[in-house]
Amino acid sequence: MHREELARLLFSGPPAAIMCRQALLDGARFTVDESPEGAVPASQLARTYTRRQEHTVKMGIPTLGFRQVVEVLRRHGDKALRLGLVNVDDPPYHYALFLDEQLSSLVAAVGVDQRLGYRLRLGDAVLVSAEAVGWEDRSFPGWIRIRLVDASGRAWQLTEKAPVVGVDVTDETTFPVPVAVRGVVTGLRPNAGGGPPLVAVSTAPDGVAAEDATDEFILPGEALGRVPCTPPG
Repeated sequence: MHREELARLLFSGPPAAIMCRQALLDGARFTVDESPEGAVPASQLARTYTRRQEHTVKMGIPTLGFRQVVEVLRRHGDKALRLGLVNVDDPPYHYALFLDEQLSSLVAAVGVDQRLGYRLRLGDAVLVSAEAVGWEDRSFPGWIRIRLVDASGRAWQLTEKAPVVGVDVTDETTFPVPVAVRGVVTGLRPNAGGGPPLVAVSTAPDGVAAEDATDEFILPGEALGRVPCTPPG
């Protein structure tokens, strides 16, 4: 299915569909399951998305049209539907589109905010985006100065071994270079400007601290990433 064909189906749909249409026209990534086995009974989708709706409510994740989608799917019983997915990178947002089996009309649409700040909980391991700004000590394994900016815009200076923050620096390295400081979530705070909550993160697990020994920082969710899982074996 071509981008323009999918966008045409969203022209007069619910709010989530209208927003998704604009995202598509702006170049958002999308996929539609057109395979023979891709047609799924609406009742099966209703069970899946009921659980997902409950999860978003529990986690406080903003959504658009989720309750209505579950109701529509339930009403369609065992009618076969196809699923389309659209993903926006900045700010991260996910749309699920429910299409008829012939891909000729839209049945329902839901949007889900993907910003990490909404999904973090106490004790979660995270990676804090920062930048190495220069050498502190070139002796092995190499100590570097790190600049970390918190949610208020304050810049903190930290010093740490290069391997700890996942960067390989040499005499030829041109600073600044991006680094990731490992931390753990210690709290969530309301965002006065709206949007995802601010996140309190401790860098103490790796012994990383600012020059005044501060090792807990209030950060926006956009400055954080999940610690990637290490595959078994």
